[in-house]
Amino acid sequence: MTRIIGILLAVIVAIPVVLIAVLALLLANPEIYRDRLYDAFTDETGFVLAIDGDMRWRYFPPIALSISDVTIRPAGSDQPLASLQSADIDLDLLPLVFGSDIAINGFSTDGVTVNLEVNERGEGNWEVTSPSPAAEDETSATTDETGMDLGLNIQAINVLNTTVNYVDRSAGTDYTINIPALALGAIDLDKPAPLAIQLNLQDNTAGVAVDMQGDGEITIATRFSQIRLDDFAVSKRVVMPGMNAIVANVTASGSYDVAKSHADLSWSGSIDDIQASGTTQITIGDLVDLDFDLTLDQVNLNTYMTSGEPSGEATAVAPEDVDVLPLETLRALTIDGKLGIGRLIYDTWSFSDVGVSVKHANNRLNTEAGLSGLGGAINLHFNANTGGNGSGQTRLSASGLDVTELSGFEWITGKINVDSNTTFSGHRLSQILNTLNGPTSFEIQDGVLDVRPIKRIAIFVDSIRGETSRVASWPDQMPFQQMTGSHQFNNGTATGQQLEFTLETLSGNASGGFDYLANQLNYDIRLRLLRNEGPFSVGPALARIEWPLHCEGALDATAMELCLPDNDAIRKLLGDVAKQEVQRRVEDKIKDKVKDALRGFLNR
Repeated sequence: MTRIIGILLAVIVAIPVVLIAVLALLLANPEIYRDRLYDAFTDETGFVLAIDGDMRWRYFPPIALSISDVTIRPAGSDQPLASLQSADIDLDLLPLVFGSDIAINGFSTDGVTVNLEVNERGEGNWEVTSPSPAAEDETSATTDETGMDLGLNIQAINVLNTTVNYVDRSAGTDYTINIPALALGAIDLDKPAPLAIQLNLQDNTAGVAVDMQGDGEITIATRFSQIRLDDFAVSKRVVMPGMNAIVANVTASGSYDVAKSHADLSWSGSIDDIQASGTTQITIGDLVDLDFDLTLDQVNLNTYMTSGEPSGEATAVAPEDVDVLPLETLRALTIDGKLGIGRLIYDTWSFSDVGVSVKHANNRLNTEAGLSGLGGAINLHFNANTGGNGSGQTRLSASGLDVTELSGFEWITGKINVDSNTTFSGHRLSQILNTLNGPTSFEIQDGVLDVRPIKRIAIFVDSIRGETSRVASWPDQMPFQQMTGSHQFNNGTATGQQLEFTLETLSGNASGGFDYLANQLNYDIRLRLLRNEGPFSVGPALARIEWPLHCEGALDATAMELCLPDNDAIRKLLGDVAKQEVQRRVEDKIKDKVKDALRGFLNR
């Protein structure tokens, strides 16, 4: 994208320069203007110039040169690199009469089209072999003979209906830039001139469209070594697939060093309801070097999601398999940037004091982020290898988060602390989910657990045993002071996950997995009730026995919808209950006999 912007600036500046050169040659050599112009243009640029329309003078003041139907193409090619429908150059009469430098009152073009194309080998159709030393010497001699000093002194430039088409087949990109109007005031090198522009950019591959209007001052340095913008006010509207339009109004100042292909920009303004400011530096070379420091007061991501659910029952939108690591884009960039957001809102989540730093070089991406929200704080360290097919490591630590708000699960509440260290291979979401590995430890404090699935099993067992257990009469919600546990991803999320947890009244372990893209969960849970008294008391018949649950269904379903008794496991549970009951009664009889024996011994 930065490459096409640089080329666009070059095209805008080159149009008046080429036509001024045409004008100079016409004034110096009117009798042989066309052939000499063709030869001089090819010697200077390596391209072929054709003027199939008229080249005529208008002598009644203002004196003007009109030219039409111009094409420029690479040598040996029939495809035009650029074309021009018409152009007019209005001249100041007195400098011509007294033999001074050319002074231009007005310059206008209409219908400029530029076709830029990069082939599969990365070669641009505008790239030509440099002129030979002999050709350069001849060109210098020709310039000396004319004696013309092409000092840039233009009172006004108007460019209408300009189109730049840019296709890069090696990168798979396709852009169209339309400039309906560009107006530039009096140009004198090293002095500011007013500039107004209307521009439309279309990313034909990604489906992104940008409409922009700009108004400010531009300064062009001697020999076109630098272009500077001052207090340039920009209004921009950006449309991206699946998102509402973004409207930005910013004021920017900065410069572009042509020789170094380096841009330095500072700006401030609003992006929708967001107050924003920042600095950006871009250097375009074999790689694009991007440095930035941005500050935003508040970002509500919900406003950028496509709105307008149809009336009636809402339909869940399935998650999409997307590029989490855009490898091709990252490989073309070196990045060193910082982003600060005062408040960030997404869905029902709200975060504050968001700080992000990003660095990328030599196929290594390092990102650190810190934020407050969900009742606690989160710190994230993300490292990725952007070479090959991509891979990465994530280290996450969080403290004091509201577990219900974080997970969306209503069957458990409390404050959770998390430490996680995971790795993955690949760059798409599906690849990451299929290769995720690593442990997570957690602690939930002062929470409540929905125990209705456990009660349902107890009632079922009681109906078979013909007895009523204490578990069946539990309250539906079990408070706890602390739950500790660990989780392990093993070669993906779909299967092989291992979970263990313990709290005051029960412990458990689980195995299974989930398919995020299909919104499905499949877990087998085994609980052990710990013998205790109180509202969640467990009698000896059911204590320390493994209670089975099979949880299967949508990730966003409730515990009652997900978790049902496992019939095969229930039969084993009944056997364990009966075995434990028999063992308990035998132990009680033995204890009674021991007690009787002791009493008899003591009464002798």
